[in-house]
Amino acid sequence: MTDAELFDRDLLAVAAFAVVGAAVLLVTSPARVGWALGVPFVLVAPGYAVVAALFPATPAVDPDAPGWIVRAALTLIGSVLVAGAVGTPLAALGVLSLVPVVLALGTVTVLGVGVAVHRRRRLPVDRRADPTRALTVRALPERLGLSGVQSVALVLAALALVGAVAATGPTTGDRASFSEATLVDGPDGDKRVDGPIALDNGTASTVHIRLTNHERAETTYTVLGQIQRVENGTVTETRTVTEEQVTVGDGRTTVLATDVDPEMDGERLRLRYLVYTERPPDRPGPHSADLTLRQWVGTEGGA
Repeated sequence: MTDAELFDRDLLAVAAFAVVGAAVLLVTSPARVGWALGVPFVLVAPGYAVVAALFPATPAVDPDAPGWIVRAALTLIGSVLVAGAVGTPLAALGVLSLVPVVLALGTVTVLGVGVAVHRRRRLPVDRRADPTRALTVRALPERLGLSGVQSVALVLAALALVGAVAATGPTTGDRASFSEATLVDGPDGDKRVDGPIALDNGTASTVHIRLTNHERAETTYTVLGQIQRVENGTVTETRTVTEEQVTVGDGRTTVLATDVDPEMDGERLRLRYLVYTERPPDRPGPHSADLTLRQWVGTEGGA
């Protein structure tokens, strides 16, 4: 059995792209490279591998196999579903970032290719769903079941998509604009708060927030501190107990000290901070805040 009979060219190409693309995305920072590789890496490769694994036979000989146009649509849909299946648990675990997403999608793609190779090897070469087999530019419309007008429309649509990605990708800049806020255990800001915060009812206690500015401009932050009473999972009372402002230079980090008197006691109290990069609205809340921090608190003493 020849190498061509063992491995179809389309599967080799997808597997190679998954491995090389993952490596480049993990070590390269320029935005143009990220967009050029990221779009097919997320929206094409995983779905193609899954569809190839599910439907190993070519529609030319298997009436139950989806046609090439349907396979293309399933590739896009499958990629979106895979991305959601990967992103949801990563977000739940708090590790939704570039490295785990790239590794997870690359792994799914390679595993899908492996299953597709195994299933195709059980079929004769001429029955395998490899769209690159004996494919020429002239034979492409016939392979896809397209007329001449449809072929031209498909080419124009593909060019429009590439142009849109090329035009919008670089305009995002080499880095996005964002801010970071973290509750920390002291003015040094080295260690984040992991457990409940101890507050004295009737006495102001100091709570520290580390703010990092990645907005690409000097930014003035308004921080609202609120104490909430939570009963059976429902917030029954909210009081604003502190409001602070601080200006942070671009790329700089500061630790903001806030004085908090809970003005209430109980076992199910929660401290919430709403962080705004602009003036807060009249009715502030998580829906309008740029960042939201929450931490359970314990109170002692009484006013």
